[in-house]
Amino acid sequence: MDSISQSQIVTGLRTLGVLPGSILLVHSSLGSLGRVKGGADAVIDALLEILGPAGSLLVPTHPARDGRTFDPDTIPSDMGLISETFRLRPGVLRSRHPYHPVAALGPRAGEMLRDHERSGVPDGPETPYGRLISEAGWVLHIGCDLDTLTLLHTVEAELDLPYLRELSMQYVDAEGQVQSLDITRCPGGHRGGVLKFDQLFRREGAMTTGRIGQAVCRLISAPKAAEIMRREMS
Repeated sequence: MDSISQSQIVTGLRTLGVLPGSILLVHSSLGSLGRVKGGADAVIDALLEILGPAGSLLVPTHPARDGRTFDPDTIPSDMGLISETFRLRPGVLRSRHPYHPVAALGPRAGEMLRDHERSGVPDGPETPYGRLISEAGWVLHIGCDLDTLTLLHTVEAELDLPYLRELSMQYVDAEGQVQSLDITRCPGGHRGGVLKFDQLFRREGAMTTGRIGQAVCRLISAPKAAEIMRREMS
């Protein structure tokens, strides 16, 4: 089986429509690409190359739900090898929200992650996910279906849908102190019907699709997708 190089990934991202200078949140499956020369680091380097110095890369780094106090410096991402490799890179920031933390690199990284842990709603307007919508950002899925689209939860929280949960979690703050966070409008996992958005996003111009290596990839406009999901779920 032939392997895919960083330059081929860059070409694929460019063909898909990823724009230099944009804010891009990436869900990924390294294995979906096939064999990659350089592994997860090559994928990350390709993403940073296409975004350029003015772009910002965001990656969900949700931890395992194992009851531990969330320490962003030590608790690994449970979102795949690309996510965990990115988290460990020098200069990468990670938000402190114990439920849906995000890692980011680029000139707008701090702005996008700012005070995430102060939001009782994990994916609300004052979180990286809500800001991705308000700042006209993009979501890229590399080999992932739309049932991993965390942005869906932002719209669920906005609509205050009846199945959302409440719970309490703990995290380590910037001073090393353990803090408790009462979480409201918390998503309860995947639900049926999410995949219908694949067709709607395509039909209404919110998403382009293409193949990079062996992976089916989807580039989604965050504000356009949110508008469609808001309409359908309300």
